[in-house]
Amino acid sequence: MLKILGVLATNGATLAVAGLLMGVTAAGVTQTADGAANVTSASSEAYGIVLDRVRACATEALSVKPLTFTELNSKFDRAMNPLGLLENLKRAADGNWLLQPVFFDDETLRRFFNGDRVDWVVENSRLRRADFVKAVISTALIPGGTVEVEAACNRSSVPRTGGQSAEQLEILGRVRIHADRIPTMTLDVVRTVFGKETENTTDYGPGHDLPEPRPAPPLYKGWVTYPNQEATNREGLKLGVRFVFALGGVVLADPRGPAVDGSDVVQSIALEAAHSVTTGSK
Repeated sequence: MLKILGVLATNGATLAVAGLLMGVTAAGVTQTADGAANVTSASSEAYGIVLDRVRACATEALSVKPLTFTELNSKFDRAMNPLGLLENLKRAADGNWLLQPVFFDDETLRRFFNGDRVDWVVENSRLRRADFVKAVISTALIPGGTVEVEAACNRSSVPRTGGQSAEQLEILGRVRIHADRIPTMTLDVVRTVFGKETENTTDYGPGHDLPEPRPAPPLYKGWVTYPNQEATNREGLKLGVRFVFALGGVVLADPRGPAVDGSDVVQSIALEAAHSVTTGSK
């Protein structure tokens, strides 16, 4: 499990922002590039309702007026290669776009990732007031890999003095990209867009940190992170980016070898933004 600024990044669909989602049941919704739904009307309606609720939650939680479709899409170009995708991810991190409702528009996602297909999944949490949606984008930029964009919202009551309570909104946006490797995307290339990383960590292998270590071969060469310090220091907002690097087909005999270097190749990317706000007394 990789942890980014308190927002969990796992290989499963379950997310957590202060326990945002705890157990989900999925109902698939597929949409082609032209917007035609390949599902029953009931499933399509469920997808639209949940996505609208997530968007409304993000709009309510933002401290500034949300960007319009035109405003957001004017801030980036269609990604034509992995470098263009990196540049878009950097803009999204700097602008906190993963908390913008219009980011989860089909056309926005197709332009951002140079995608030709958007497949939607709706996952309704057993928590009474939590909603979760996920888009899977098909793109030639990540051959044989996966690109997923997720958004979640949880509404809960926070006790206050005098027997009153306030409503707390917790919103989460995430981009997850995974492949065996992205050959043209090395750490040197990542640094040309994101700058020098704030953390560079070697993968020591599963089990190395147990009370009685039983280390196994590492799964990755390691990872680097780019937490957005300005955003992180603002109350209630956390944002971070993590790049995980492939072993290159070689299992290290000593997992405590060198950290990630400039020639190592990216295997997966996670960009996450989380925001929590108390909206008022009840």
